[in-house]
Amino acid sequence: MNDSCPSSLKLSLFLVEGEYTKEEHSTIEAHLAGCAGCRQRLDELKSERETLYTQKPTLDLPNSNPPMWWRPVLVGSCACLLLAIGLWFTLAREKHHDDVQFKGQTPSLSFRVERQGRVIAGRSHMHLYPNDRIRFAYSVDEDAYIYIVNVDNDKRITPYYPIGTGKSAAIREGTEVFLPGSIRLDAYLGKERIFAVFSREPLKYETIALAIRQAFARVHAIEKIEALEIRGVQATILITKVKGHE
Repeated sequence: MNDSCPSSLKLSLFLVEGEYTKEEHSTIEAHLAGCAGCRQRLDELKSERETLYTQKPTLDLPNSNPPMWWRPVLVGSCACLLLAIGLWFTLAREKHHDDVQFKGQTPSLSFRVERQGRVIAGRSHMHLYPNDRIRFAYSVDEDAYIYIVNVDNDKRITPYYPIGTGKSAAIREGTEVFLPGSIRLDAYLGKERIFAVFSREPLKYETIALAIRQAFARVHAIEKIEALEIRGVQATILITKVKGHE
């Protein structure tokens, strides 16, 4: 590989459906046809991804309707991160309180979907299926705290990261840093919203849960809750779970 070759990150994204336009995809394909080094690196990335998905730890979300204090259990070791394939998707950043500022770029959350062995680029308002696996990565220019929760229209609040109903987890500055574990989606069908709250000080689960309940009291539908009245910079994405690929 030389300076004209695509980076390992670009080759990794080449493996993700929907990441590049047809023209961009064709350009990389043409380069691969004439570059043995890049073809070898691409094969290595494919092998790394296959190994990753045979060893991935997961959170198994229940098929029943658990109470708001339900705590998922992490299966396997948290040492396995999604990657090595270095994939990211920057979510739309929502409004945040003016008294919480971060230097540089606004903190963001990203994710990828693994479905039946394929890695799919995540996007807002996408349809997901029960048993899909999702993994998150964050980008932040300084050390901070993060809490990621999922909420559905039955008002179930599921902590995704950290596990359980404690406090925000400390994170180090970095770009596209993948969090431990993956999440396997349960059989609940309908709209769900994922909130990530970045803060300078750890937030309690009860504080975030209260902000969610107050938001529901105002608008009564998760698709209408685009931001929480809470200190911190927020990233959010709305998904719809539908039947299929179970």
